[in-house]
Amino acid sequence: MAIPAAKKKFDDTVRAPSLNSILIFSVIAITFFSTFLVSKLDNTRVDDALYWTLCSITSANCFVSQQFYYLPVVRIFSVINGIAFIVIISFLSANIVDRLGRVDLRGNSLRKKLEDLKDHFIICGYGRVGEKISSVMRSHGISFVIVDKDPETIKELNELGGLTVEGNALDPRVLERAGIKRARGLIAVLNTDSDNISLVLTANDINPNILIGARADSEAAIRRLHRAGAEIVVLPEIVGGLQLAKEVLELEEVEEHDLVSRKKFKQE
Repeated sequence: MAIPAAKKKFDDTVRAPSLNSILIFSVIAITFFSTFLVSKLDNTRVDDALYWTLCSITSANCFVSQQFYYLPVVRIFSVINGIAFIVIISFLSANIVDRLGRVDLRGNSLRKKLEDLKDHFIICGYGRVGEKISSVMRSHGISFVIVDKDPETIKELNELGGLTVEGNALDPRVLERAGIKRARGLIAVLNTDSDNISLVLTANDINPNILIGARADSEAAIRRLHRAGAEIVVLPEIVGGLQLAKEVLELEEVEEHDLVSRKKFKQE
């Protein structure tokens, strides 16, 4: 399924510039031949012929003598240039309407999907960890929205058909656009512990019933994230280290609490 879609995008990308090139070439060709033939066959100056040609193609008012319009070749190219003007305007209008329509439809479609979404997860931050989380959720058919402030990342995810919200995840309005009040859970995988703590506090304030998981970059941040409202906290370095030890030492299992910190203590 992905290959035909990718091929279609590639074909569209190639086709549009080709049509633009044909239009530009046609305008240049008409301008050249109109100027040349009017100048040579009607014995007019080249600059006058070029001036009249450009004015006739763009349908601008030309300040030339009335006798100029009665020259044989001028009369012929008045029709040709008039048709060229109509074609140019029609093409540009259709192109603009098409582009505006596609942008509007894409925006409305995404907005509608986000409004209809419920019982989903919100992944805040699309780094290496966020990418792995989304991959697992996608493979298990779990609905999720990715929140990231990088426009390029959002653009790439949109092209892949993902649900996204562009903006700072620390902004309550951005979280509300992602449907946090209807979400089942939120995963905080921003770049720093301080950002993740702020995000957990904000998310918990908007929806106290939401399940929150967070990544910690230091052991000191684990308790702070729990106090902020995170139910589950993972320290990737510990997970990686224990998994490596498990493989090297050929251990059958590693206790869960060694890998994941769950909120099991009472807040003081």
